[in-house]
Amino acid sequence: MGSRSLKIRRGCLFFLIIITLALANNGRWGGAQPECDTTVQPGDPIQASINMAPSGAVICLGAGIFLETVEITRSVTLHGAGQERTYLEISPNLGLAVLHIDASVDILVTIEGLTVTSTLSVPTVGVSVSGRANVTLKDVRVCDVSQGLLADGAAQVTLSNSLLCRNSVGLLAKGFSQTSLSNTPVTSNNFGVDAKEAAQVAATNSAIRYNRLGFLVSDTAFVMLGNSQVSDNGAEGLLLLESSKTEIQGSTISDNGFLRECRVEFCNGIELSGQAQLRLADSVVASNTDWGIGSTLKQCGYAEDEFTGSVSFKGHNMIEHNNKLGKQDGAGNPGNHTFKNGPSGQVCVP
Repeated sequence: MGSRSLKIRRGCLFFLIIITLALANNGRWGGAQPECDTTVQPGDPIQASINMAPSGAVICLGAGIFLETVEITRSVTLHGAGQERTYLEISPNLGLAVLHIDASVDILVTIEGLTVTSTLSVPTVGVSVSGRANVTLKDVRVCDVSQGLLADGAAQVTLSNSLLCRNSVGLLAKGFSQTSLSNTPVTSNNFGVDAKEAAQVAATNSAIRYNRLGFLVSDTAFVMLGNSQVSDNGAEGLLLLESSKTEIQGSTISDNGFLRECRVEFCNGIELSGQAQLRLADSVVASNTDWGIGSTLKQCGYAEDEFTGSVSFKGHNMIEHNNKLGKQDGAGNPGNHTFKNGPSGQVCVP
């Protein structure tokens, strides 16, 4: 029990460091271009170069399309010519992950300057990271696959200046994985971010927009949002379930719930159920179709009382202009909080 608590504290410290550095840099990531130990051109196998490369080697990829499934089990850098120039696509005759990174020992992997995608109709994972791999994705686009990025096991993944788009799931985080996003839009997916089991996800200076559902957080997963935007998603901005924990700092949750089904079903900016916990600080929750923050309670219009978690407010929060369809007119703002006297339909918590 003590070992697990120590891991959780270290994980929280890891995300606090990531958020602090991201806010300090204000999205400016840079550095010298790496020197290539070897260069692979389209038509030549990337996997062969990885297999022969020493630990820590830099493998540069030329411009063009690579039809290949790549597996990485050692420390290495894959450096493409840019998102618009280097494409890694799954081969029709190989596995169901375009890029799979896995190791039973600690490895450091960097992927930069390329697009990972698929033209196949079968379910495909774009980038899969598992085991004890520590992976950095910079200037990487992962689009048009089933699962854009899968983080599992004890993997640590950092994305910066990247894009997850048009996938069934933009980011699926599970196991004890730790994933951080900085300046990385997650857009036009069915599920933007799905955090489950004991996974941890931190997003800073990022936009989660135009997905069917912005965030799904369940089990004992932990999510931190800093200086980010969760907006214009079809249903809920954030759906927080079971024993999950979510902290939102200096962010905006707005304009969620435009699907036709929202005319009869709840589409809240933030919805809580089970024993989920939410901490909201110095943020804006505005112009969502139903409750700005709602919980599955009879007093909020649900059939049963299914929420026994907690919601806390810190700093200066603005929660306004929600309940756009007027379905909560006359319901007030139930619960013990400072938004009770606002227009109906803003906040409903215990």
